[in-house]
Amino acid sequence: RSLPDADIHALLPLQNGLWLATDAGLVRYARSQFVPSIASSALALAVDSRSRLWVGTDEGLRQISDQGQESPIRLPTAGAVRAIVIDRVDHIWAGGPNGLVEIGAGDTVDHTPQLPDASVRDLAVDAVGSIWVATSGGLARWSEGSWRRYSRREGLPSNVVWAVHADSRGGIWVGTYGAGGARLEGERFRPLNSSHGLPSNVVRQILDDGAGKLWFVTDLGLASLSLDLLPDVRPRLMPGWLLPGTGALVLLLILLLLLARRGP
Repeated sequence: RSLPDADIHALLPLQNGLWLATDAGLVRYARSQFVPSIASSALALAVDSRSRLWVGTDEGLRQISDQGQESPIRLPTAGAVRAIVIDRVDHIWAGGPNGLVEIGAGDTVDHTPQLPDASVRDLAVDAVGSIWVATSGGLARWSEGSWRRYSRREGLPSNVVWAVHADSRGGIWVGTYGAGGARLEGERFRPLNSSHGLPSNVVRQILDDGAGKLWFVTDLGLASLSLDLLPDVRPRLMPGWLLPGTGALVLLLILLLLLARRGP
């Protein structure tokens, strides 16, 4: 069987194969075959300490047990789930266009009222366990039971934040729609945009290859940044090549980088 859709939103390598979230649904690649699973458009993937696979779809959140049993998860916020992270105590955080929920042991908390905007674009967990939330109205951080909001007042280049990433060295990065990216330094953000070498100021994703480089996925291609060059006033970016899209090719590139670093 071949890949049912070339538009890939997320990849997750597990012991039972490589899971792919595509517009045509959830697919598992094993033994040189693509095996379809969930038919709904899949947008996000995460796995918890009990080997349960959590899948964000355009219809909501689903869980696949380590035995392969699939079940929908009822949430207080209806609609698509396009970002999932799992925190240090194995709570699942799921966000989408209608808000953010935290799923714990027998309890589900709706955090939407505390966000700068209900439309959640991306999620990240940093080195100390804080949850970072990218929304269409700014950035938010959950830490030790309280929320902190970040906006243009703290140096965000735009309040329309499409991506947030916690790098392997503890740094926090954001990508925005139309104003480039930025890095948190102290309590303020330092901009990183097309004047520094980004192909475009529309930053869709920020990925870490685990080898000291960040990859910025823009609507006009890729750029990579070596963390070893920080803190430069003007970080030296290595421009990527133009790509016809921002889905499968970009994510497969990062996967290949990770596998190459891991070795046989």
